[in-house]
Amino acid sequence: MMNLVADVTREVQRNWATNPDLALLLSDNLHMMKSGQETIPFCLVAHGTYQDSQCNPVAWGPGMIPNYRNCLYSCNWRPVTWHDWNRIAVEDYGLPLGLGNGYWDDKGPSEMPEKLLDEDIELFLNRCKSGKDRTRYLLP
Repeated sequence: MMNLVADVTREVQRNWATNPDLALLLSDNLHMMKSGQETIPFCLVAHGTYQDSQCNPVAWGPGMIPNYRNCLYSCNWRPVTWHDWNRIAVEDYGLPLGLGNGYWDDKGPSEMPEKLLDEDIELFLNRCKSGKDRTRYLLP
């Protein structure tokens, strides 16, 4: 699988001349590893990871190790209950804001309390202004 991911990543990179915005992102969730169920961090040979860890701060450290040169992001499925997790992702780790449809809270952005949505918009704007964008690196 690692070879397949690396091959597909290289193929994506060959097409950057015609489409420089093309990327291969994977869904690794390294903090969910349990003894006997270890996973290989395929993000090592891709352009980054969508880590479906619900923006849990416990997951960012393990996810950042293999993604130190790549994109790492997640989605906060409880943007009301776990609202502070977005702030931690943005301010403490310099990661993108992870705002989704509010699946577990059943409240997406249009239904969130106005104060919380305003805070998320401010986080997003500050993240955009921060200059903490990650550099794209090519595989050998």
